[in-house]
Amino acid sequence: MSPLFERKKVTPPTAESAMHYVSACTAIFATRRQVWEFIKPPENSVLMDPDIVRGFKAPGIEGAGEV
Repeated sequence: MSPLFERKKVTPPTAESAMHYVSACTAIFATRRQVWEFIKPPENSVLMDPDIVRGFKAPGIEGAGEV
């Protein structure tokens, strides 16, 4: 079997393993409406995440059924 398909055994974490907590916050000087107008269209997703190549809206119902 190819080594790419072999599972490597992982040791379970111990009580000595370090646990890290990270948090951050920022102030957004915009109204709620301005924020939603920016993040709502999927086309803007490329501006917020470098891993996204293209964003588009799929047909659906506005709100809960929206994709």
